Amino acid sequence: MFKMKTDSPVYVGTDSEGIIEYVIETIIYYERNDINGI
Repeated sequence: MFKMKTDSPVYVGTDSEGIIEYVIETIIYYERNDINGI
């Protein structure tokens, strides 16, 4: 399961080749189950 930290991608600028860049910030929750059930 994950949750977005912001409602939409965050603009971070344009790189040296003119490509517009955005960042998607998420919080990821996970559970780890041991193979032996411990």
